[in-house]
Amino acid sequence: MKNRKPLIGVTPLYDPETDKWWIQLPYMKHLEVNGAVPVMIQPTTDTNTLEETLKYLDGVLLTGGPDVDPAHYGEKILPECGYICKERDVIDCFIARRAMELDLPIFGICRGHQVINAALGGALYQDIPSQIGKSINHRPGLPEPHDIAHTVTFTEGNPIARCLGRKTVEVNSFHHQSVKTPAPGIEIAATSPDGVVEALYHKEHRFVWGLQWHPEKMPVTDPVSIKLFSAFIEACK
Repeated sequence: MKNRKPLIGVTPLYDPETDKWWIQLPYMKHLEVNGAVPVMIQPTTDTNTLEETLKYLDGVLLTGGPDVDPAHYGEKILPECGYICKERDVIDCFIARRAMELDLPIFGICRGHQVINAALGGALYQDIPSQIGKSINHRPGLPEPHDIAHTVTFTEGNPIARCLGRKTVEVNSFHHQSVKTPAPGIEIAATSPDGVVEALYHKEHRFVWGLQWHPEKMPVTDPVSIKLFSAFIEACK
């Protein structure tokens, strides 16, 4: 147990129009109010720099963002695939793999959830409407980011379900890609009614969790978000 608050590295987003790297503050706020010190990870594809950065961190949060390049899971890009930031793919995939090797806790949200799976050897659906169906709109564009889009149902006995103490949760939704084939060691923790993987975990590591929805877009007083971020931060101590 460290005699300080955990230092959590947060992966940045890239804006191609302004050529700037940036952070969505809700990620940082939820980490801060639940007892961690969040810092933005240096946006560099120099893996030596990323390696040095990881030495100082107690955990990593892989954030949302653009689509993961299908090349990372051995597929060609479909017309429905969206914007790809190759620099982010290098950063996020290296961090996911190396943090696993170092047994650093990893929390992936939306794209971060997908990165965990793709970086560790799994595959993704490039577009839910064209490859799975339209029975649920996973990117509904509701007025507020905390608005509920659908429910998710947890598999019995998994660590995320135990953390929340419930079988179902109502969630927001902002994505069109999802996990197709789980990577080795990855277990499905929750699905939406149309079968889309909404949560995952790695069965052989102390904390590798991925969520397809966005708990950071919920109010900081939201009990589900508090439990999720607190569990991650506790694992980083």
